[in-house]
Amino acid sequence: MPSPFVAGTCALLAELHPGWTRVDMLPRIGSTAGHVNADGRAFGAGSLDVGAALAPDGPAITSDTQPVEDVRPH
Repeated sequence: MPSPFVAGTCALLAELHPGWTRVDMLPRIGSTAGHVNADGRAFGAGSLDVGAALAPDGPAITSDTQPVEDVRPH
């Protein structure tokens, strides 16, 4: 069930940062995810934090040399 939420977050990031590619978005989403533990073990990649991913003070990412295949709004 997390796929539509991650896709929606990518769409919002693409709207805020039109020059970003898929490669730019993945570190932002991953670095802002919260940790989820189940019985002392890590569970999945973490909990998506849309607000943190969209915050202007997030990690600096540039796409100067990224491939042409990317995610952009139509």
